Amino acid sequence: MSGKNRDENRDENHDENHDVDRGVDRVNERWKLKGAAWRVFFYVFGAYAFLTVVGMLGEHAQK
Repeated sequence: MSGKNRDENRDENHDENHDVDRGVDRVNERWKLKGAAWRVFFYVFGAYAFLTVVGMLGEHAQK
């Protein structure tokens, strides 16, 4: 009977740790989404700034 209790305790501990892992995964997933959003913002802003500068240089060259 003590072997069964030990197995039950091991299963309960595994479930508790698994719940903690889910919370950590949720936090990591939020950070990944935030990082991806910032990366997209900088890529779009960088492309806009680059094209603006190239356009200004092109206009200046035609003068």
